[in-house]
This record gives sequence, structure tokens and C-alpha cells, in this order.
Amino acid sequence: DYKIRARVIPEQKRLEGRVGISYRNNSPDTLRTLRVSLLQNVHGKGAMRVVQMEVTEGYQLNSVIANGERLVQGGRSGPRYVVNATNLVIFPAKPIAPKASATLEIDFAYKVPQAGISGRMGYDTDSLFYFAYWYPQMLVFNDVVGWQDEPFFGIAEFYSDFANYEYTIEMPDDWLLHGTGVVQNPKETYSDDVVKRLALAEKSDTTVRIVGPEDFGKATKKGPNGWLTWRIKADNVRDVAWLATRSSIWEGARTPVGDRNKDGKTDFAMCYSFWRTTAPRWTRSVEYTQKSIKFLSEFTDVSYPWPHMTAVEADKIIGGGMEYPMMTLIGGYNN
Repeated sequence: DYKIRARVIPEQKRLEGRVGISYRNNSPDTLRTLRVSLLQNVHGKGAMRVVQMEVTEGYQLNSVIANGERLVQGGRSGPRYVVNATNLVIFPAKPIAPKASATLEIDFAYKVPQAGISGRMGYDTDSLFYFAYWYPQMLVFNDVVGWQDEPFFGIAEFYSDFANYEYTIEMPDDWLLHGTGVVQNPKETYSDDVVKRLALAEKSDTTVRIVGPEDFGKATKKGPNGWLTWRIKADNVRDVAWLATRSSIWEGARTPVGDRNKDGKTDFAMCYSFWRTTAPRWTRSVEYTQKSIKFLSEFTDVSYPWPHMTAVEADKIIGGGMEYPMMTLIGGYNN
């Protein structure tokens, strides 16, 4: 389980955060180390990479705490942690026995690369951020090789355990946020008009415009000292990604996904699209998403399990076609 709190300073392209992780050892093995992914370190100075990337220095780790004990960096014995390329190796005071749990707290910060992790996250102009692989995440311990801890060099596929997430994001109040999961405080963040349109979209089979160009700069509430706090929750997903925009049209509609809970009634998932006026081919993107989710639910006889599927337009800087739970980032296909 993850509880993450982050603050984004857009003009500095900087994210500062703290992640709390509750990790249960479901294996029959006693774990003497815990392994955490630090993918942003592929942007560090001197990091090994197979493709050219912006150098941002990667993660700044301000503190690492395991089971309530603050760890020191380096050394050869005792509770400590070691940064090895894109991996964080943690040596807790006591091994983690089978079926036992451990807690981690990591305070971190980094400069956001424009086309981060080989273009899988980053920002486009000064009006769109897309955050993926944005927090320290547990690596997988499996029954084949143990810890899946090969370093990331820029181009590769990898996987992660399913988990429950609660993440809180602070940003200036002219930015609209959306991500994996469901916003828990919509009436504190969205404007009243956006809340009403969102409710209409949730009952509509045809596309509803939730935010249009006329709403830019006023789609959100005004926050204390010019900042808003967004709380998002997602259960049983392998990762979370989110976007922040102040220039994207937001549209949505529902689509049928079959009978999820076998109560004899049709269930629905929301299909959302965030796109900018510079991407005219996106005008039917909600419709395409609806058809995809409906078709795959029927074809596989597995109902789409999550509350929404969202497509995000990112022009040519980031994206290219990258998938995350409930979120797909697409760039380079606009004109």
C-alpha cells in the first residue's frame, strides 16, 4: 500500500514528495533487503543510458526510514541504504520474515525532465505535465529470480506488484489534475460548473464537454495562497500516473462494460479525453475510447474493471503511445 504526498512547482519544473509504503512479504523467503525502483536516476549525471536523455541529476533522497528507523547511506553493516543506479537497496535492522510486513518512508525530490524516462512522462510547453514513474516504487520479488532489480538504461519493459494507492498532490490553483483512480475531493477542487458537467457526463452515452477553452483558468476553485490540494485514490492497480493541465479540453462519456458484479445489470466505465485545440484529430477521441473499452470487454468476456479510461494528448515531446492503469499518454499523432 502506498500513501504519497507531493508538491509540484511548475516554474521550477520540480517535484518534492514523500512516500509511505507498507510492504507485505507474501513469499516463503526471508527478505534481508528491500528493493525500490528509482527510475528518475536514469537522468542522473554519469548514469548509464542506451539513449540520449536530459541530465537532471535524478533523485535527491532527503531521508530513508525503514520500520521507523532512519537509515544512513552506505557502509557495510547495520541498517542502511545504498543507491545502485536506478535501484535503492535497503538493509532494515531485522529481516522481513514470510507473511510479515515492513514500512518504508522516503522523502525525495527531483527536477522534472521534459521527455522523461524515454518520453514516457514529462511536460509539453508550460501548460501540460504528465507524471509517470514519479515516485519511489517497490520492485517485484518473484519465484523465478527473486528481486527483479536489473537497472533501467532507458529502453526496457518492466512490471510491478498490484497495490492500493492514496496520493495527494499540491499545485497552483490554475492547474487541473486528473489521474489513475478517483478524485476524493471534487467539490474542493473543480469549479461548480465543472462538477455539474462531470455529473452529466457520468450519465451520458454521448460526449459531454466538461472543460472547454472558455474555462481555461477558471475550471478549478481558488485555493489558500494560490494552491490547491488534490486527493486521489486507486485500489488494486500496478501503478498510478496523472496529468496537470491548464490548456486541455476535457470531454467524457460512459460506455457499457458488461455485468461486473453479476447482479444482472449493465455496468459502465467512464471514458475521458484531454486534448488541446492544436490537435484537431482528437475531436472524436472519447468516442474511440468508448468503442475500444466496450469491444474489449465483450470480446474477452472480462469487464473493464476500473472506473475510467482516459486518453491524454501530448503533441510530439512526450508520449508516442504509453499505457498506465486508467491513463494512456499519446503524442506525435496530432496533425
